[in-house]
Formats: sequence, structure tokens, C-alpha cells
Amino acid sequence: RLAAHASQKNQDKDEEEERLMLQKARELDEFDQQNHGALPRYSDKNQNQDKNGFHGANSVKTTSFEEEALRTMKAFWLPSATPGASVRVEAPETHTLCPEGKEKLKLKNLFAIRFTEDNSEEEKTTSSSSSSYDKTYICPSCKVTLTNTMSLVALSSCGHVF
Repeated sequence: RLAAHASQKNQDKDEEEERLMLQKARELDEFDQQNHGALPRYSDKNQNQDKNGFHGANSVKTTSFEEEALRTMKAFWLPSATPGASVRVEAPETHTLCPEGKEKLKLKNLFAIRFTEDNSEEEKTTSSSSSSYDKTYICPSCKVTLTNTMSLVALSSCGHVF
């Protein structure tokens, strides 16, 4: 996960640089078009200036405005205009967390635990091939068999598991 997070940060940095380069190129093109355009710009004081910026059907302003509106339109009903969400990878934790308290685990705070084995089953079934996987463990006080579904507690003073 750490490598994926690092590559994602590099990719974001590259995309930002590319976006800035495109923006500078666009600004330069607009400046060049404005200063060296094919159509002369007259400043006739008698001509009515439209407040909305409409200067005719073939106006460059109108078509560029429409292109920009189509490019930035977020239309969920059009498959080509559907915005895509990128999957973000969160930075992984550099330390081990306690599954219950969500606190940092430190080696000096850990302690050894002791499970109490169930000896009553061994007396009933005497088999020579009993492995550690076949053993069952019980609560030392009430003698209930411990299972995966139970919420267990370990005492730090003695290490017994209840």
C-alpha cells in the first residue's frame, strides 16, 4: 500500500504540472489570437454593444463559450459527459494498532498470556496423535470452553484469559 500511495502522489504531481502547462499554453494562444487575429477590432462608438457579449452568429466569443460550456457540463445522463471518480489510496499506518482500542501498541506494554487447557476431554478420548490444533481451552474460573465467537479478556497481572 505504501508503494501505491507513493505512485499516486507522483501521478497527482505530474497531472498538476501538465494542467499548469496546458493552462499556460491556452493563455498564450488566447493572447496571440487577440493580438494577431484575422478580424480587425473596430471601436465604433455609435455601434450598440451587447452586454452579453453576443457579436453575431459566427462570433468567436459565442462558439468558444459554447465549447467551454459543453466541456465543463456534468451531465450524468450522457455517457460521454459522466464524471469519473478516481480511486484514492490512503497512506498506510506506520505503526501497529490495537484492534480494540485503536491505540499504538508498544512492545514494553505487551505481556504473556496463559490459556487453561481442557483436560476433561483428554481423559475421555485417549488418542496417541493429539496435536495442538485439537486442544480446547477453557475459562479458568467458570470452566466454559473458549470459542472464536466469544469476546475474551486477558488480565495483565497474571496473564490468564477469561
